[in-house]
Amino acid sequence: MQQEDKEVEIRKIVQDTMEAERKIQRNRILYNTRILMEQYIEMRRHVENAISEVEEMDTTEFESLMQENTHLESVRRTKLKTAMMIANIDRAMEELRQEYEDNRMLYKYEAFRLHYIDGKSFEEVAEIQNCGKNTPSRWSKELIRKMSVKLFGIEGIEKW
Repeated sequence: MQQEDKEVEIRKIVQDTMEAERKIQRNRILYNTRILMEQYIEMRRHVENAISEVEEMDTTEFESLMQENTHLESVRRTKLKTAMMIANIDRAMEELRQEYEDNRMLYKYEAFRLHYIDGKSFEEVAEIQNCGKNTPSRWSKELIRKMSVKLFGIEGIEKW
């Protein structure tokens, strides 16, 4: 009997540890999704403005960069990865827009878009939408959870 009690206790500890690890992973994904959305505007600027081809530079810039042994290949890689993530975010945003429009809750999506895509503060969004000061933040948290699934698939789901 004592051996069974130990085995049950060990199973409980392992189960609790696995659950804690899933929660940590879930929080990390939500955090990453929020950071991606907070940096969306800057990522878009990077893709639009980063010089990744020799043809994009004038002769003086090219000579000074080559003297510093700068590698355009690195910029090309980050520009491509950033552009791919922006494309995924844009696709997920369109899916969210359609979902919230279908459910007649487009105002929640609009609050999310105004904050993360247009760069408005939550206070400005509350004023624009004529709602409580904390409401746009609550709506955005809801959409961040949905966005995490759209961007990270199964890893974005709370419970596996």
